[in-house]
Amino acid sequence: MRVFVFRFHSPMLINVVRRFRDEGTEVLYWEGSKHYFDALRKSGEFPKTMFHNTIDAVRGIPALGLDVSSFEPAGKNLLETMSPHEAQIIRMMDAVDIDGASYAKKKHLYTQYLSYWSGLLEKMKPDAILFADIPHIAHQYTLYALAKQKGVRTLMLRTIPVFGRLIFFSDHTCYDELAEEVHKTKGKLFNVSDLSADARLYYERQTNLRVDAHPFYMKHEYIKGFQRGRRLLPNIQSIFQHLRDGTLFTTVHGYFGMLSRKRRIASIEGFEVTGFGLKKKMREWQGKKENFREEHSRFVTLNPDYSRKFIYVALHKQPEASTSAMGDVFVDQLLMVEMLSRSLLPDWFLYVKESPLQWVNPRAELGRYPGYYEEMARYPNVILVPTDTDTFMLTELSQAVASVTGTVGFEAVLRGKPALAFGHIWYQHCDGVFKVQNFDACKQAICEIAAGSKPDKQKVLNFMVALDRGTVRGFPNLRFQKDTGIGIKENVGAIAGAFGRMLGLRQGPN
Repeated sequence: MRVFVFRFHSPMLINVVRRFRDEGTEVLYWEGSKHYFDALRKSGEFPKTMFHNTIDAVRGIPALGLDVSSFEPAGKNLLETMSPHEAQIIRMMDAVDIDGASYAKKKHLYTQYLSYWSGLLEKMKPDAILFADIPHIAHQYTLYALAKQKGVRTLMLRTIPVFGRLIFFSDHTCYDELAEEVHKTKGKLFNVSDLSADARLYYERQTNLRVDAHPFYMKHEYIKGFQRGRRLLPNIQSIFQHLRDGTLFTTVHGYFGMLSRKRRIASIEGFEVTGFGLKKKMREWQGKKENFREEHSRFVTLNPDYSRKFIYVALHKQPEASTSAMGDVFVDQLLMVEMLSRSLLPDWFLYVKESPLQWVNPRAELGRYPGYYEEMARYPNVILVPTDTDTFMLTELSQAVASVTGTVGFEAVLRGKPALAFGHIWYQHCDGVFKVQNFDACKQAICEIAAGSKPDKQKVLNFMVALDRGTVRGFPNLRFQKDTGIGIKENVGAIAGAFGRMLGLRQGPN
């Protein structure tokens, strides 16, 4: 089996690729970033593998040492074949557009991507391409779309932020592998005891309205952690702690070394900055986010009337894979809001809540623009609610929950509320979820909800069983480890085993 691998660049995921190699898989091409990846490239451990740094790939710079003289420029036929993906790919470039590149430059970069990745597929002829996440960087998505067009297998994983699981699939628009598991549960009468312990705990927490079921990444302390990275100097508590531990000198030495050391940042134009310069830039970017927050505050309704009939709309932080890739055309969340607004019954409202991470998340200054909230608030049936409004309270009082691909939709059906999903998401196969792709589907969904359509509790439980059986306990990075209850070595085996079974290299458990 000859494969390309992308985004396998942490020490843990590098060990996954080592497992592939040790089991006979030939790694033809490996793209990644971070210093672990660079150290591996220089080590000579994979002498036959072509390495490509992601920061170079973003700018359309070929892998070092690769002869691209035979790669044809993108012509009319290829551009027309790939035209359904062009707008989405160019929009994905926004996530790395630090300097405000022109549309003309992005368009030309897109043609370079087509030439390079199409030529690479023809030259190396991989059997499969493995992604350690849904491809949501512009050049990676270009390769993904080209591979689909050329019949090259694509395999990827995504964390399910519900009970410490990973889902593996070949196409993020349909999740066929999970759909097969759902089909096996059709007509069955499963009960909660049929779930494994972790899935049962999650199900019980979500269906018990008295329990705090907020995921860790939406809790105050996690959100507050992003703000610490913007400080130029450590806080006083940290300094005293290092004094007590006797580590102040080494920590200060390392910290000032970081401030003076130059690093490259993924960007269209090429961006190289010292640690000090980056912290300064981060403060500038935070200023833009604060401007967006201030605009939001001018249009928010502090005490909305919850006695009215409303659909709760949970916005995503942007840019992120959850909208830019998984959301398809609804990467434009204003389009979702407009479609819902114009589909509502006369006495219904939309209660829209912004993600609190939009004010602090890295690169989030690229996810909004001046006038964004003013445009949203111009619809008379759209109410912006405060970002600290409890999501489960909104779900409980609503007629339905809408999101592009947010976990809030799955939480809603577990709590007996219908959900409208505008993008491509793993829970789209669950009862009570309306997958909305156009205006007619949106109007039809709201009519059915108004007529009393609700998730069937048994079918939702059956979906949980399918999800339990069709996913793997594991984590893509250390952020999610605590939800799984497993160690790094076991996690490496789980990921390698799942990919191996999809590739036909293994049968049965790890």
